[in-house]
Amino acid sequence: MKNKNLAFLIIFLFSLGIYAGKSQTGDFIIEIISPDDTVFVCQEESIFFKADAMNSDSSDFDFENVTFQWEIAYDNEIKFGKSVDYRYPEGGVFVVRLSAWGPDNNFSINSPYVIVKVALTPVFANTFTNLPSICSGTELVLNGDLNPVSWVSDSLSHTNSFNEEDFEWFGNGISLNDFGIARAMPELNKGHQEYVFQAKDNYGCYYDTLIAIYGLIGAYSFDPIEGEAPLDVSFSPDSLDNGGNENAITFNWEFREIHDTTNFDTTQMNTYTFERPGDYATKMIASYDQCTYAYINEQHIHVDSSLLEVPNVFTPNGDGMNDYFQVHSVSIMSFEGIIFNRWGKVVYEWNEWKTKESGWNGKVMGNGKDAPEGVYFYIIKAVGWDDINYRDELYKGSLHLFR
Repeated sequence: MKNKNLAFLIIFLFSLGIYAGKSQTGDFIIEIISPDDTVFVCQEESIFFKADAMNSDSSDFDFENVTFQWEIAYDNEIKFGKSVDYRYPEGGVFVVRLSAWGPDNNFSINSPYVIVKVALTPVFANTFTNLPSICSGTELVLNGDLNPVSWVSDSLSHTNSFNEEDFEWFGNGISLNDFGIARAMPELNKGHQEYVFQAKDNYGCYYDTLIAIYGLIGAYSFDPIEGEAPLDVSFSPDSLDNGGNENAITFNWEFREIHDTTNFDTTQMNTYTFERPGDYATKMIASYDQCTYAYINEQHIHVDSSLLEVPNVFTPNGDGMNDYFQVHSVSIMSFEGIIFNRWGKVVYEWNEWKTKESGWNGKVMGNGKDAPEGVYFYIIKAVGWDDINYRDELYKGSLHLFR
């Protein structure tokens, strides 16, 4: 319940007694004098009770020697003091009584009271929307209505009243809002939408209830996040919700290199191969009926640039260390390698660069007799996935074979 104006309600209570100066003898009478015997407040609205008093002969009244007790009538609460404040957490009818006594335990012979009526939260019956989902793309009709709640206890009754002109809807895309009826056309790609129906009663107290209209929402993850080209990345939709029909959702994936704002690739498959080095932004586009939701993962996929490094020595002696002459490569698309002896005779050729065992093992043509120690020469031709050609003089050189 919402209260737009939290006012202090002051109730003045006057004591008429038989005090003389600052002395006090015998029992005394207290009386409630207030504008109304019944007050009306909202739940959690602060009520300020204040006691005032005077002697019958108009002499000074000694408040310090009088104890005031307030029976709040909620949860058996008792408060003491010349003035107290209280907030009722629930609606109902409560009889607040005041009693007092002096230093000689001389009690007041009566207990005045005031009736506090606290507004009751209504039941939001017949508050609904004509569609459970916004994915149809048609206009929503929101209907708001309620049933007042009555309080009956010990001959005391209480019911709030409501006027339809005090009904109002709040939410995205509302175009008509009158007498508890609203029409709305929410955006289709914003996920679930929440609409609040609010009503004001005759006390000026506000109440509301919330209706959630399903839209399509989703998130996704991918693995791996980086590697050399060609890089196969698997995408996994998760956190999907469209109101219970998740099997009817279809997906499209969209990818682009972050420095290229015009070109992008799309696929409906959950695995995509990134062939060119770069950093890629990704997007998942999920669709259900006419509802579409685009989700962007803030992480980028990194595909390594091409790299080719050639060693100048190896030791094929079977000790498990540096036994093969093989290039170190990243994101290489094609490769050819030839090794010659000093007389120009080919001793090894290979076109597989991804495993060390496919390099030269120090045997003639890879399976003959051991090649002698000494200097050999190589020519390497390679192309990276980023179209870099590794064919210049850097990839024509010599290597040393030691055993």
